[in-house]
Amino acid sequence: MTRFHSENTATQGYPSHAAGGYNTGDRYERFDLADRCRFPDDTGTGTRGDEAIEVYGRVTVGSDGTTADELAATIVSEWFDDSESETILTHENAGQLGVGTVVTDEGRVYVTVDLC
Repeated sequence: MTRFHSENTATQGYPSHAAGGYNTGDRYERFDLADRCRFPDDTGTGTRGDEAIEVYGRVTVGSDGTTADELAATIVSEWFDDSESETILTHENAGQLGVGTVVTDEGRVYVTVDLC
């Protein structure tokens, strides 16, 4: 599911929760994960879903010899510098994390992370 979303964001040319005609909730439905991947929120009074369980990003590969590990570190660092993304990635009630990446011919790397 995450690669599917990264492919769609690469096709549209920019990262967002909605791409290729699917928003976050639509993708969870399409891949039969909507019911399974809802989990309690931090207050214990509701469930988290849709955009609250997804982060995405884009970086561009340079001709400077940047390695895949360095690119991954850049993306993760950007996510942890953003309090909303950090909250999503460190949600204590999530049991699984899926990562999907796509690299375009232009050297753009699109990454999606969805929680379950």
